[in-house]
Amino acid sequence: MSDDFKVEKNVPIPKREKKKKRIGTSRYVDKYKWITELDDGDSIVCNRRESQNIICFCKKWGIKTVQKWIDKRTWYEAGYSEDGKYRLWFYPSTSKKTKQDK
Repeated sequence: MSDDFKVEKNVPIPKREKKKKRIGTSRYVDKYKWITELDDGDSIVCNRRESQNIICFCKKWGIKTVQKWIDKRTWYEAGYSEDGKYRLWFYPSTSKKTKQDK
């Protein structure tokens, strides 16, 4: 055995602390805070990158969303292009945080 390491016996393993689920940075929350004020069934049209950012925000807040490709081109032609159009529907009544909590 090497002299580089000191072996200690009967040292208890510390309990793992549960981390609080972070909502995100204040800039991120401020940018998408308007989503929490929408009514069920409200929708927007956005590009692929924005739709993914919004869906990520909604997942953290517990807001259900539905996404659909609405561009005139087929999804197989331009599905991953940045200029493709998606429609997102929001259902904030499913949110864990109610409007009175904010």
